[in-house]
Amino acid sequence: MRHRMRMMLLAALTAAALGAGPAGKVPEGDLARLQGQWTASAGPKKDIPVVLTIEGASVTVQVTTPQGLKVRAAGEIRLDETTRPRALDWVHFTALDGQDMPEILGIYELDGDTLRVCNGGPNNNRPTEFKPGDGALADVLVFKRLKSKEAGK
Repeated sequence: MRHRMRMMLLAALTAAALGAGPAGKVPEGDLARLQGQWTASAGPKKDIPVVLTIEGASVTVQVTTPQGLKVRAAGEIRLDETTRPRALDWVHFTALDGQDMPEILGIYELDGDTLRVCNGGPNNNRPTEFKPGDGALADVLVFKRLKSKEAGK
């Protein structure tokens, strides 16, 4: 069960990764545009709610399982805006049980209040296009920005 929860959480992560800068540094570029809360639906049936919160380069991911259990993980994201498609890395993530999670390499596309992420999955190569891959968590997620009233719920 714990492994399954960790995999679902990693699936949620399969959508974003930004680079951490020095503490206190004001986010710039896409990192600045990604600040706040985002929501997506994960899983084979896209029925697993995921909330992504980005503050600076720090990230919190909360997944609500079909049984209603809320699972959280925290870490950092790294972005590379110079590549095409743009690259993101989920790094330094720790699960609730304190276990370190593997880094996940992905790509992203940011269009206003829509963030599309394609992850390669744990220990896999970075994808080169936005399509689901082979293996666990190698998926495409589409996040929508939560407006401030929605984010407070």
